[in-house]
Amino acid sequence: MGHFSEIKTLPPMAQKIVLPAYLQDHAFEGRALYPAVESMQQLAAAAAGTNITGRIMGQAAFSKFLEIAQGQEEIDAIFELAPADGQSLTARLLTRQKMAASGITRTREHARLCFFSDHKAAAIPDAPAVQTGEPVFRVRTEAVYHELVPFGPAYQNLSGNLHLETGGVKALIRAPQLPESGGPLGSVFVLDAAFHAACVWTQRYRGFVGFPVGFDFRSVTRPAVPGGRYTALAEAGSGAMGSHDFDVWIFAADGRVCEYVRGLHMRDVFAGRRKPPAWICAGKQKAKGKI
Repeated sequence: MGHFSEIKTLPPMAQKIVLPAYLQDHAFEGRALYPAVESMQQLAAAAAGTNITGRIMGQAAFSKFLEIAQGQEEIDAIFELAPADGQSLTARLLTRQKMAASGITRTREHARLCFFSDHKAAAIPDAPAVQTGEPVFRVRTEAVYHELVPFGPAYQNLSGNLHLETGGVKALIRAPQLPESGGPLGSVFVLDAAFHAACVWTQRYRGFVGFPVGFDFRSVTRPAVPGGRYTALAEAGSGAMGSHDFDVWIFAADGRVCEYVRGLHMRDVFAGRRKPPAWICAGKQKAKGKI
């Protein structure tokens, strides 16, 4: 595959995605779900060979859950790559499903991204000081994974206490030593754990269980490595009914930024059916931002 300017069209690519056993731990309400971070990793790998690294992306949408059956070892996926101009590429992760009743085969989109060439990288803004003066609410990570984000052991990668306040949340993260979790974007577990921290914030300050459904922009400057330790800071932005946006910074142990996400969209995908436990909302102050 060459430079975008040399590419007329890119035919859809059928690909079998191998499913490591740890993905069964990414389960909610008894359903194992293919994580958004894995979808991004797969799309970045599919785009390899073009004039982009896949580490700068935006306009992301994770539209439909991709369920993993018990014991399933692979997914029959389709990668669709569409150069938009000389410096960007739209990538989609699709599957096909045959409807039992009608026999009709339908194509479902699970993830969509726009990758940009590296020279389009924008300067990463400095992380804010989230502290606003009110007492910080601390949540032990044992409680996070027992009641708030009940994923299995492979995805329990927040460490110590979460520090929450109306302006955002700060969390320590440890990336597990799983080599198969790496790829062009680094360990998938680090950003996924930052999503967990944002989910806890939406439960405390907005009263809903938020799942990531997309973002405006992401830049991976230093891919996270298995076994590494990181700090995530999610600044709460504006919100609407059943949704809230964040900007996210992830720092390495030396304090340098590893990646930045602008406009992370967290949404109540359960339409109010699943409620946070009462204790996480107790004594809260009004969240900042437009709601």
